[in-house]
Amino acid sequence: MSFLEIIAAAIGLIYIYLEYKANAWMWLFCIAMSVLYAGVFWSQHMYANLLLNLYNIGISLWGVSLWLRHKEQDNGQADILSFPRRWLPLLIGVIVVLVPLLAWVLKLMGETVAPLLDGLTASLSVVGIWMLAKKYYQQWFCWIVADVLYVVMFVHNGMWPSAVLYAVYVAVAVAGCFAWRKRC
Repeated sequence: MSFLEIIAAAIGLIYIYLEYKANAWMWLFCIAMSVLYAGVFWSQHMYANLLLNLYNIGISLWGVSLWLRHKEQDNGQADILSFPRRWLPLLIGVIVVLVPLLAWVLKLMGETVAPLLDGLTASLSVVGIWMLAKKYYQQWFCWIVADVLYVVMFVHNGMWPSAVLYAVYVAVAVAGCFAWRKRC
């Protein structure tokens, strides 16, 4: 456990609250959390999730621009959308390709503790945050699966602040799915 991880987890709590509320300020907290977690994952040899956090920084910049451009006139929040089902095979394909590719690269690097789990959580998160940027309520399904796996990975690595944070994320993801569905 490091001070950096504790701060990243605290910022993550603010982030998930704002995501649940569909508040565009969440992107600022996502960037801050991603910068800090990049350092945490570097020190833990969790390289797929390190790269994921660099991706999160870029997609957060894109996401905030999408959200602000499409916000509703009456309350300043962007519309919640339903995911077009025709894209489902593509997103599943992204995950199916990314998981073994990331696991293979991580095994070649030789330092990662759980290359398959690291690759799977990163792959699910790549898809989940893209869906979040597009404001699809189904993004919560991706997060439920990813967050449960993150809890397992963090407990395995002794990263207790992150394990607690992601356990909270699981509960918020379930609640968020229902709340966002009502707004869709």
